[in-house]
Amino acid sequence: MPEIDGSATSITVYILGTVVQSASEGVISGGAISGGGTNPKCVIGVSTHSEAIKSILERQSASNGTTNSSGTAINLTTGANGTGSAFSVSDNTINNYNATKKLDEFIISATYTSGTGSTISTDNYTSTWAVTIKDVIVQVSYQNDIANEPTASYAKNSSLKFVYSGTDGLNSIVDGSAVTYIHQAHYDLLRRHTSYGSVPTNYSTLNSARDWQLRYWILEPTELIDVLEKLQYEGGFIGRFNGQGNFQYIFIPDSPSASVTLVKKDVSDINISLTPINSLTTKMDIEYEKHPAEGKYLSSTTSVSANDATLLSEYNIASDENIKRITLDAYVSPTIPTSASSNKNDDFYSYYQSIVGEPRLIVDLTVVNPKYLGLDVGDLVAYNDSLLPFGGSLGWEDYVFMVTDVNRSVGSLKITLRDIENG
Repeated sequence: MPEIDGSATSITVYILGTVVQSASEGVISGGAISGGGTNPKCVIGVSTHSEAIKSILERQSASNGTTNSSGTAINLTTGANGTGSAFSVSDNTINNYNATKKLDEFIISATYTSGTGSTISTDNYTSTWAVTIKDVIVQVSYQNDIANEPTASYAKNSSLKFVYSGTDGLNSIVDGSAVTYIHQAHYDLLRRHTSYGSVPTNYSTLNSARDWQLRYWILEPTELIDVLEKLQYEGGFIGRFNGQGNFQYIFIPDSPSASVTLVKKDVSDINISLTPINSLTTKMDIEYEKHPAEGKYLSSTTSVSANDATLLSEYNIASDENIKRITLDAYVSPTIPTSASSNKNDDFYSYYQSIVGEPRLIVDLTVVNPKYLGLDVGDLVAYNDSLLPFGGSLGWEDYVFMVTDVNRSVGSLKITLRDIENG
């Protein structure tokens, strides 16, 4: 173990291991192992600098009068269950450490105590155990030793530009809980730094659909709008004020359903196109989970579109084209996969792959039916087959479109629709 500067304030040992008793028996048939004597046990413990051993992982025979006359394994009632699925943790073990400051003076030990067996006979108890230590972590918290090393401590303090705190950030101004998800941080900033005090439209739906966690910090004064737009991008949603002056969140649900179906008499001036080829993305090299101290990214994934081969061949896209390199400063989890999930809201890549991973229909039209003049950005619309020019049919009953742009005038409404679901 390396030496450290300063004075340690706590030392804790974590052990991932198992202690399993597989067999036990006594020489005298029927001799009880718990008839007044001590019970056999096995302990994994740690000691340092001549401290007494501190138990970390312990397994002991049952103390309910179980006998060993049959030679079968004794039930184990305490400590780990043999699966080793989680770390076990020691108590603080720091006595005498600061005198030598040597972390290598640690002893990890496995100790077996046979127990005394029955008090009415000589039992000669025997037992078989399997002890496995899979991993050991030593966690040390320390501070500058100003009392004993004032010069070194002052030099170290003066060289620090930033100090990282691993505690939670501000609790939400909305409900007082810790801000965990990207959309929660966006809502909190909106409430904390603007005069808007209402719950945004569609917030509960977004909150139910998303568990995209963040870890985000800002070290310099920054425009609020820049922070909000960054969180919107990394969180996969749009925040805006609608035509009624209410703030709303817009995102594409996993199973979008149109609230309005337009037919021929409702519209005019139809123009149909496809998203430009240069806007498609075949591959994303994504870095995320930014390191709080070093500025690097702890996780990275190369995610490839399921339509990659089709895009390359049918649209004459070269293999080294239409690739995006993306760094996410706030996004921490869920893990970004190498290919999109079937549920677009599962993670960052799956969501954006559904938007830019294949050509999408763009429909510009004018709404003339007064019933639908209230359509706004974010509304979901179905597009009837009868709207197609020359009486053609493309099976458009399966398409769902989102309104992405509006231009209002007296008695009419020009809108742009983008297909978000087509099958």
